[in-house]
Amino acid sequence: RLLGFCDREQLRAMFDRSNVLVMPSVFDEPFGKVQIEAQAASLAVVRSPVGGYKDMIEDGVNGLLFKSEDAKDLARQLFVLRGDPGLWFRIAIQGQQDAFRFKTQTSVETLEVLLEGLIAKRMTPELQGI
Repeated sequence: RLLGFCDREQLRAMFDRSNVLVMPSVFDEPFGKVQIEAQAASLAVVRSPVGGYKDMIEDGVNGLLFKSEDAKDLARQLFVLRGDPGLWFRIAIQGQQDAFRFKTQTSVETLEVLLEGLIAKRMTPELQGI
């Protein structure tokens, strides 16, 4: 069932009654908040490796990956997760820890360092004319 937009309370309630987020994306979205929010709420993420998300999941460590557009592979990963509560727990905890790397303040600080480095490089004598 598609819920459409959820406010914070609806999202929290949905996460509270869930333990897995399945993301069968086929679109190469560069980055989105859905996976991070689910991981922060201790949901295990099972997803296809597309877009910017593919670099955020290490299969079997902080989530599970399945072949894009392959329902049988998705089902296999869900059965693996269902049959191994310890794996679910490890993935959920590691995913939660990883999610907090993407806090807004951390992202802003990282971008500031990168931009300051680019500005400093631009100010070197050999690049001043560019």
